Amino acid sequence: MNPFLVFLRDFIVYLIICVSALILFVMSKSSALCQGCQSRFYDGYNQHEHIQKAPAAPPTEFVYERLPDKRRSMRLLNLFSSSPENPQIECKLVVVDIETRCSLGKEYEALSWCWGTVQPTSYINIRKNGRIYSKKVQPDLLAALKALRHPQEDRYLWIDAICINQADIGERNHQVEMMSTIYGQAKRV
Repeated sequence: MNPFLVFLRDFIVYLIICVSALILFVMSKSSALCQGCQSRFYDGYNQHEHIQKAPAAPPTEFVYERLPDKRRSMRLLNLFSSSPENPQIECKLVVVDIETRCSLGKEYEALSWCWGTVQPTSYINIRKNGRIYSKKVQPDLLAALKALRHPQEDRYLWIDAICINQADIGERNHQVEMMSTIYGQAKRV
């Protein structure tokens, strides 16, 4: 066999091995797990809130805190990134002032959800003060959150069925008054 062809074959095999090793290295870095709680983190922040692994049964029921007295406060749902195979939805509710939400550093998307008569039989996990709480949601809302969840980056959403305390009539009425502003400032509705 021609020495040049042997050299060329060996060189191509070497290149394939090097490129494969590089791809494996990059893939291993993009799926880094927190050593403390084994959760994925892609937000790029140095701080990572360690949490306990979500149990099979729902944790303690989530209780809303009152919104600040500011006239323009609202909650945004920080939907944490996760692989599509993860059946759990993990998120955090972040209180922002609608006028200065730029301090959050993220844009949000708005989603109106039917409050209807379908009973909330599914649940999502909400992180609060280093603990996990459950919030009951309708099964189709759970499916929508799974479809909206990114595998590698958090997503900020305003979903009326979650971001408004539906049990607090005063808050609900006030938030409904703000909906035109909430939808108007959203990146996408």
